[in-house]
Amino acid sequence: MEREFKGVWIPAKVWLDKRLTLVEKALLAEIDSFTGNGKSFHKSNDTIQEEYGISRNTIGRSLQKLQKLEFVDVTFNGRVR
Repeated sequence: MEREFKGVWIPAKVWLDKRLTLVEKALLAEIDSFTGNGKSFHKSNDTIQEEYGISRNTIGRSLQKLQKLEFVDVTFNGRVR
């Protein structure tokens, strides 16, 4: 996956959302930096864990919460989410 990484920008709507933790806000910004123009985010939990220094359980809970709040759409084909 290639991207032109310039930093992290979190929209006010996300930053001010008291339902989200800082990890969830950062993860949402990360996902947003890869998506657009029909592109999808395809990082594994292992990669996210290594980059963020957080547990796989935290990643899973965060993604489930972001999906429940309709910030992201998560699909799983048996191998890739």
